[in-house]
Amino acid sequence: MVFQPVGVDLLVFSINYMFPFALTVFVLGATYKISRFIILKTKTTRAPRRGRGAKTNIIGLIKTFLDPIIISLKENPIDFLFGLLLLHIIGTIPLLFLLGGHVAFFSYYFKQYSIFWPLALPISPLTSSQIIVSLTLPVEKTITLENVWGALNIVLNGDVLMISVIAALGYKLIDKIYEWRRGVSCIRPWDITSIILLFLIVVTGALAAHHVFESINYRTVLGFHILLADLLLLSIPFTNMWHITFSYIYGKLHEFWDLRYRKGVE
Repeated sequence: MVFQPVGVDLLVFSINYMFPFALTVFVLGATYKISRFIILKTKTTRAPRRGRGAKTNIIGLIKTFLDPIIISLKENPIDFLFGLLLLHIIGTIPLLFLLGGHVAFFSYYFKQYSIFWPLALPISPLTSSQIIVSLTLPVEKTITLENVWGALNIVLNGDVLMISVIAALGYKLIDKIYEWRRGVSCIRPWDITSIILLFLIVVTGALAAHHVFESINYRTVLGFHILLADLLLLSIPFTNMWHITFSYIYGKLHEFWDLRYRKGVE
C-alpha cells in the first residue's frame, strides 16, 4: 500500500511528492558515482598531453562513441538490433522525451522544456490529439498536437514505440535466461526486476493514455504509471541501469579525454 497524505490522490502523490524525492536520490547517487569515478581515475599516471588539431579531436570524440556500437553490430547484430536500436534509439528515447504526455510532465517542472511541443508525438497513429491530465488542475484536457512530423506520425507515435520497447525487453529477458542456462553469466535479481519494471511502466502508460479501464479512475492508472517511473529513477545509480545508461556516456567522455585528447591514441 502506498502512503498518501490526506486529500492527495495517487497522481498528485506521484508527481508532487514522490518525483522530487526520486530525483533527489538520483542526483545524490549520480554525484557519488561520478565523484568516485573521478577520484579513482585521477590516481592513475597521466602521460603528457600531445597537441592535436580541433578537427582531429572532434573526429576522435565521435569515434570514441561509435567504436563500441560498430563492434556490437559486427559481433552481435541481434543484440544490436533489439538492445540499442529497438530499445533505445527507436523506443525509449523518443517515447520518454517526446511523447505528448511526457512533454507536458517535464514542462510542468521545467518551463523551458515546452520548446519541444512542436516535436511532441501523439499516442496513436490514428489521431493527432490525446487527453492529458492538467498537472496544475484536477481536470483532463484534450490537446491537439500540431507537430513537425507530418506523415511520419504513422511510425512516430506512442503505440509503435511501445511495441518496439516491449519487443526489445522480451528479447533481453529471453537472452539473459538463455545465457544463464548455458552457464555464460549469472542472473542477478535486479536484471530481471529492471526488465519487469520497465515493462510495467510502458504498459501502464499505454493503459492510461488509451483509457482502457473505464471502471478505474484515469488519474489512478496514470499515478501508478508515474510512481513506477519514480521507483526506476531513484534506483538507477545503484543498479545495472547506471552502467547501461549513464556510465557509458561519462566513461566514453573520460576515455576520449584521457586516451585520444591527452595521449593522442588513434
